[in-house]
Amino acid sequence: MRRPPFHRWQTLPQMFFAQARVYGTKPFLWTRGDNGYESLSWQVVAERVRNLSAYLGRLNLQKGERVLLCASNSPSWFIADLAIMNRGALTVPLYTTYRAEDYRYFLEHTEAALAIVDDSLYERFVAAGMLDHVRDVLVIGTAPTGQKQWHDIITSAPEDSDDESTSNVQGDDASSIIYTSGSSANPKGVVLSHRALLSNCQGCWVLLSGILSRHKSERFLSFLPLSHAYERTAGQFLVVAIGGEIYYLDSLDNLAVRLAEVRPTLLAVVPRLLEAMRQRMLGRAKNLRGIPRFLWQQALTRGEQRQISGKRKGVWDYVLDTLVCRKVRAIFGGQLKILVSGGAALPEALGSFFNAFGVPLVQGYGQTESAPVISCNLPSSNRAGSVGRALSNVQVRLSGDNEILVRGALLMSGYWRNDAATVEALADGWLHTGDQGKIDADGYLFITGRLKEIIVTSGGDTLSPQRIEGLLSLEEEIAQAMVWGDGKPWLSAVLVAEESWAKNKSAEDIHTGLERAVKRVNTRLSLPEHVRRFVVAQEPFSIVNGMLTPTMKIKRRAITQGYEDSLLRLYRG
Repeated sequence: MRRPPFHRWQTLPQMFFAQARVYGTKPFLWTRGDNGYESLSWQVVAERVRNLSAYLGRLNLQKGERVLLCASNSPSWFIADLAIMNRGALTVPLYTTYRAEDYRYFLEHTEAALAIVDDSLYERFVAAGMLDHVRDVLVIGTAPTGQKQWHDIITSAPEDSDDESTSNVQGDDASSIIYTSGSSANPKGVVLSHRALLSNCQGCWVLLSGILSRHKSERFLSFLPLSHAYERTAGQFLVVAIGGEIYYLDSLDNLAVRLAEVRPTLLAVVPRLLEAMRQRMLGRAKNLRGIPRFLWQQALTRGEQRQISGKRKGVWDYVLDTLVCRKVRAIFGGQLKILVSGGAALPEALGSFFNAFGVPLVQGYGQTESAPVISCNLPSSNRAGSVGRALSNVQVRLSGDNEILVRGALLMSGYWRNDAATVEALADGWLHTGDQGKIDADGYLFITGRLKEIIVTSGGDTLSPQRIEGLLSLEEEIAQAMVWGDGKPWLSAVLVAEESWAKNKSAEDIHTGLERAVKRVNTRLSLPEHVRRFVVAQEPFSIVNGMLTPTMKIKRRAITQGYEDSLLRLYRG
């Protein structure tokens, strides 16, 4: 691997085209077809980016205009992203799970000039209502009759020459707007410059440089949504910077098979996926008998103890590694150099489990507002419970109330059309993360709590509980609600039944009525916001029982303490 010349790159398209000239006909983007994985070379991808960029120019896409990109992970996603930014426009990545009304909000809020969407999402997108400022919608896949087909657009050379990068785009210019939910009712659009994303890639490269190969391309399996800042930086731009290869997963149902097939060297995951894998592994282990069962338990127990004691492997450990641990690592393809868990907190027990078998699992930390990586562990210096040390080009300190503050070129330019929130988040030039933490003597950062009232699920979805609670409380049957699920795979809630409605009803009828109310609210929420199960409160939240503040706001910690056992039981059923 050549040393990435970050000092020469001002924009993301400039980095990509420079790397494409270096790697030429070498494979770059891989997709799974009927005959296995097939690749597109750096040269071919560069040609298609230029072709689409020229087409966008013919649609009069101007510098600074916004283009919504809503599609599944694929080479077309990459090509669209780079072509948009190559025109000096801003990519607005969106999840494919949004509802039509959500798409309408993003169309209105960004005043998007164009949209690029998967053919499977086209009808839902059109249902949002085309606004006057949306000049065209390009469809990836099979376009409706009368529209130009995507394949023809990206493979047709432009009639006139098209520069590889727009000359008037500078590093401080905005490259994208990534929406993230916070404490407000509507999501906030994080504006990231080219410089911010390149800075983050450089910091990540410095972190990983000691484990990257000098002679072979690194392989990355892409399956987390590219609309999330974590995957877009770690699984796209960083791979470009190091001259690696990206394999796109065809279906999450095929993940286990594709891991064995691709044998990735780098992988980004969220805790929810790891927990599912751990449960499957434990289920299989329960069916073992005799010596296999003994060997499995020995490998797990000794591996976890070794993480605590710091002792080196003995002869017996090497035997267990050969007989047991290698088989566990083979689940991930057997070639992983680092497996980074991000997007949500990684439970220590989960990290300890995989590391016991020699899986190089580490935890990182970041926010969309920081492009997003702030800190990360390494397999060779992995401190349990921490999120690692700050990247080499990132400054981290704690405020008086232990809020984690971040400074560096990686920070966002601000929130799109939200000056008040920008001033608050970037006070004094530092990003105020809303997370509380501590830093040990060796510089390792630990997350200890959260100042903001947001929920981050184990799948990495950042959600506003207040918005969901507000909708729940509008229902006839529900007087009060507290939504819960930080670090969990889905949301639950504690609900207080409306007294007049619940009068003279049995407990069973109350629960049934509340269930119907929750289902009604869920129809107005995106899938990650759905409340799947709930606990019926024993009494209303009040100032007297300590569950309301004097200003009548719910006290989450007090309610959680009172109902935590009941909430946890919801996830065991």
